[in-house]
Formats: sequence, C-alpha cells, structure tokens
Amino acid sequence: MAAAFERQLINSKDSFPLLRTVSPGAHKIDSCGIPKGKTLFSIILIMGYRPLHLADAADIAKIHRRAIFSAVEKFPDLHTPAQDLDFFNSELATSKGYAYLGSDEEIQGFILWRENWINHLYLDSEILRLGIGSNLLKFASGEIEGPLIQLFTFQSNTGAVAFYLKHGFTISRAGDGSGNQEGLPDFLLILQR
Repeated sequence: MAAAFERQLINSKDSFPLLRTVSPGAHKIDSCGIPKGKTLFSIILIMGYRPLHLADAADIAKIHRRAIFSAVEKFPDLHTPAQDLDFFNSELATSKGYAYLGSDEEIQGFILWRENWINHLYLDSEILRLGIGSNLLKFASGEIEGPLIQLFTFQSNTGAVAFYLKHGFTISRAGDGSGNQEGLPDFLLILQR
C-alpha cells in the first residue's frame, strides 16, 4: 500500500513542492525531485510533515479553535478549550493523521481521518494557499482504502468548500444544520475514485 501511495505522489505533477528545498549536495535527487533511497516516511519528515501522536492533542485543539473561528462566521462557541482538548484526545486515539510542522517545529496544520471519512483538516491562517492542505489531503487519500472519501464542511466555510471542489469532491447533500450540534448549514462532500 505504501509503495502504491509513494508512486501516486511521485507521479503527480504537483507532488511535494516543498521538497525542492532539500539540498542536492545532501542527497542524490532523482528526476522527480525525490531523494534516492528515501522511504515515504522520510520524505514526509524532510518536508515538515509527520504522523500525529496522542501527545499532539493540545496543539491540534488550539489550531482547530483558531481555524474554525476565523473561517466560519458566527461559529457558536459551544465548548471550552478543555473540552476541545478532551475531544481531540479521543479523536487521536481512534483516528489516523498527519501534521505539518512549521520552521519552528510547531504544528501549524493537521488532517485526521477514520476509515473513509476525513474528520478534520485545519491549518493556521498564515499557511493557507501554500499547498500544505493539498499535501495533507494527498497523504490521507493515499491511505484511505476504497473508492469513496467523505467529509462534512459548513456551507459558510467558503474557503474549505472551494478547496474540496478544486480537489475533485462534489456536493452530495446540503444540510440545514439540524444534523450538527452547531446548528449551521453544512455540505456532505464526496470524492469518487
């Protein structure tokens, strides 16, 4: 599975734009810009990406809070930061995910998924539109099995809606907000592969 995912990423036109920062003197670079002899995991680490761990709950809870309140107008503040931390401790225990680390080695974005559902993809606002969300989505898509990927996003989060549509998702269903605790209209988006 990892080898197929690695081929998919290597063959993609926009794969790993940040990898170009690796010094050619430090590694031999193949025609795709990938250091020869590196595994997918080491490629991810070179680029500032790594798998999420249980110890990351506090960092991702803070990113989630900052990102959702800046992206969704009038987002209701239903939970305390402590409740967010408890929630993300539970999410990390039952999900798979990757983090993006900034130059200071702090998490600045993440994706979490379970089975064929992407449950969370959040980035700090200063790293939006740099290809980081696209890479996180590629990592998850490469590990999600089956022909379908699903997620929900709020209709008012127009940046997220545009992002997912750009990546081939389609709106499967529009909800009126009665199906989520925030009471905000949402979209079910799907990607058929």
